[in-house]
Amino acid sequence: MRIFILAILFTLFTAPYSHANDQNLELLDSNLIAKLHLADIPKDGQMVGAYVVSFRPKKGQSVNTITILLNPGLEFIKADAGRTPLAATSRVAAIQGMDMLELNVVDINLGKTLTGTNRIDIAIHYRGYLEELSWTGLTGVKETLHPDFTMLRAQSFAYPVFAQPTMSAIKKAWAGKAFLQFADVTLPGANEIVGSLNVAEKKLVGAKTKVTLKSNRTTSPMALAIAPYQNISSGPVTVSFLDGGRSGANRLLSAATAQISAMERLLGAPTSNAALNIIAVPNGYGTSAASGAIFVETGFFDAPSITPAIKKAIGDLWKSTNAGKAGNWSNGLDRVIDLLIYHPDMLAEFQMILLSTNKQLFASNKRLGKIALENYGIEGLSAEADEVSALAFTALHDILGREEFFKMVRGLRSSLNDGYVDMTTVAEFLQKNLKNKKARKFAKNWFSGKKAGKDINKAHNFLGMVKTYK
Repeated sequence: MRIFILAILFTLFTAPYSHANDQNLELLDSNLIAKLHLADIPKDGQMVGAYVVSFRPKKGQSVNTITILLNPGLEFIKADAGRTPLAATSRVAAIQGMDMLELNVVDINLGKTLTGTNRIDIAIHYRGYLEELSWTGLTGVKETLHPDFTMLRAQSFAYPVFAQPTMSAIKKAWAGKAFLQFADVTLPGANEIVGSLNVAEKKLVGAKTKVTLKSNRTTSPMALAIAPYQNISSGPVTVSFLDGGRSGANRLLSAATAQISAMERLLGAPTSNAALNIIAVPNGYGTSAASGAIFVETGFFDAPSITPAIKKAIGDLWKSTNAGKAGNWSNGLDRVIDLLIYHPDMLAEFQMILLSTNKQLFASNKRLGKIALENYGIEGLSAEADEVSALAFTALHDILGREEFFKMVRGLRSSLNDGYVDMTTVAEFLQKNLKNKKARKFAKNWFSGKKAGKDINKAHNFLGMVKTYK
């Protein structure tokens, strides 16, 4: 059982920073342009879509052909890069790992090989209807283009998903690295669109509604729900509910507000542009999450509570704008804070895993011991910076104690969450604001100096590593 728990712990605190696209490419930004016709009969519903996306190869890789997946009711029309048409083939094929699921598989030749930091902008055009996929084994993916309720999300392949036709690749794409996303959706009537993107503009054009949406920060693949929603808000949290759900929505919002107050006492005010929408979906659609949004069935509103998923989504309101991007100043700190808030009983195991990981890093790359942590980013050691800074911040927690550690966190976030921040800025903050001399010496040795490797290499365990600083 202990080994199982350690495995879960390791996965929990490393996986969010290591998801990769299986095609050696990094998505940078996208804009979904969609015009919808909604109908009671699925095949009578229609979507005309264009997905304009920018991407580049992952570091050290090259890309000349990509594969995208679409709902089987959607027909691929064409792809182009500016005015240049791109050669492409399209077929409906079974998905490896889920025998009943068939998708439209499109292979697109970019006409050149991308290497280094070269990027390309392409537009993928398609049209057709949304076929319900829940019968294939994708639980809760029930949406068609129905006038009462529909969704546009990666799980139903309502827009292109960059993945090979296997379930393992699809799951990687769904949980892939965050990127900037936008959408322009035109639909009949006056329904609301709510989800992981924020509404920037909404206007009626005749009998249709045109909605412009955008992400204020990088986000996982977008999910948008379309229905006659009503909304109530308090601070950064909005609850979107359907007819008859107002009472439950009020109770849920009150509980969320109380959770935010508890988090504020530890972390200070949430990041200024952060927001969370808790959204009701009809029963049968299950519970799902996307960056900035939690989707729950309407039955949940009968007796709402702060579930672990909602609690975690509320905690994400304190993440910095580029959290999760390799080398971001807050990645290591976020992992430590998440551990202290959600799994405090696993602190010793977490520290053991971090120390072991860092020992391996320094043993395999002798450069690390010759470079200060604040310079890892400019030396191309972003992933290593995430691991070393996580160990550094959990060491500071031990040196300072819980109360003083969270006092430091509040000051750090208040000072650094807005504007450009790098690890040098963090190092300067720690030297200026840490009153505990031993903690300040540790921060100087690790963030600005080159003693991290020496301390790690000679330590037999975590307590021994921080002993000289306590």
